[in-house]
Amino acid sequence: MFTGLISEIGEVKNARPQGGGRRILVSAPITATDCEIGDSIAIDGVCLTVVETRNEVIGFDVSEETTQNTTLKHLRAGEKLNVESALRAGDRFGGHFVQGHVDTTGSITTIRGPEGGREGVLEVELPHSSRMFLVSKGSIAVDGISLTIQSISGNSFMSIIVPHTYRATILQYKRSGSLVNIEFDMIVKALHGMLPGVIEGVEELTFDKLRKWGY
Repeated sequence: MFTGLISEIGEVKNARPQGGGRRILVSAPITATDCEIGDSIAIDGVCLTVVETRNEVIGFDVSEETTQNTTLKHLRAGEKLNVESALRAGDRFGGHFVQGHVDTTGSITTIRGPEGGREGVLEVELPHSSRMFLVSKGSIAVDGISLTIQSISGNSFMSIIVPHTYRATILQYKRSGSLVNIEFDMIVKALHGMLPGVIEGVEELTFDKLRKWGY
């Protein structure tokens, strides 16, 4: 389990095919000092298991399914990555519950960093089938970053980016057209699983509507 609060920005040292998946080596000095083989670490929002540690470099085996359904299939040496260690008992909790199970990928349509007193803005377009999981003022993980959905338009959403989040994550390296991993709020997904007949076809799911239904 993760929080969507990024520990550090890592760098791909090597990414090579392995069976139908990949073996990736990531330089992450802060995380590497306190991880062991078998630990769970989120890489760009994808929960992976540590299979190798060497100095500041951490190795992961990425399954074929994960490779095909996340942005990890595009990784190349030198690319930057969001890195977050799993929660431990007693840790402070911020962000929101993030499982590291990517639901889909989206394409950035607009990204503007905070500058001159202006807030940063991120807009992401998702597959149409994902629209039902967008909740106004709800949480969403973008490349493992915990963000709040400020507004929804069709199958796209917009989030505000504060200066710290921009500087502490790989959002600073993203451009229009960049692909990102998306994980929807686990509570919203659970509600859709339990109440498909109630919320099917609802144009926009909001917390006000959930309260109206008794949640």
